[in-house]
Parts: sequence; structure tokens; C-alpha cells
Amino acid sequence: MAQEMKNKGNDSLNCGDAMDANHCYEQALAVFKWAENTDPDWKKKGIKDADLSESSYEMDTIFSEKVRR
Repeated sequence: MAQEMKNKGNDSLNCGDAMDANHCYEQALAVFKWAENTDPDWKKKGIKDADLSESSYEMDTIFSEKVRR
């Protein structure tokens, strides 16, 4: 999936659409790592660093596995 998004970004960049290319590249990277807010009421309180956790996918030999840090 990441490779497909990267290729789409490359195509957009080659067509001169840097904004779409950037969006595609960000989506490709999000396949591997992203931030999650652990506070369900963050919209009322705001985003606090202490409430963020990093999540990522790491490949093993057969399956992708979600890993929380």
C-alpha cells in the first residue's frame, strides 16, 4: 500500500501537482507510523503531549503486526 501511494505521489509530482504529491507521500508514511491521542475528551481539553502515543506497523516474515510504544 505504501509503495502504491508513493508511486501516485511521484506521478502527481511529475505532473506538477506538488500539493497532491505531498499528500500522497504523507499517506504512504502513515502506513508505518502515526500518533494517537489516548484521551477521549481531547476535543474539549486540547491535545497534550502526555496523552499521545506512537503506533506503528512492523513487518515480520508473514504478517504485519501493530506495535504500541
